[in-house]
Amino acid sequence: MKNAISNIATRVSLKAQALKESAKQALNNEDGDFYISEGVKVIIAVILGSLLITAMVALFNSQIIPGIQDKITELFSAYSGPTIADGTVSSYPTT
Repeated sequence: MKNAISNIATRVSLKAQALKESAKQALNNEDGDFYISEGVKVIIAVILGSLLITAMVALFNSQIIPGIQDKITELFSAYSGPTIADGTVSSYPTT
C-alpha cells in the first residue's frame, strides 16, 4: 500500500515537473510572429465581413425591400375582391 502511494506521488511529481518545463519553454519562446499574423488575418476578415454585411443591409433597405413592397401593393391594388354579377360570385373584377 505504501509502495503504491509512493509510485503515485512520484508520477504526479514527474508530471508537474514536465508541465513546469513546458510552461517555461513556452514563456521563453520569442517565436510569436505566427500568432500575431494569424490574429491580424482574423481581425481583417472580421472587419471585411462586417463591411460586407453592412453594405448588404443598406442595399436591401434602400433598393430591394421598397421595390418588393411596391410590387406587392400593385398586386393587391389590382385585385378588388370578389364581385357579384347576375347572382353569381366571380373573383375577377368586371369591366
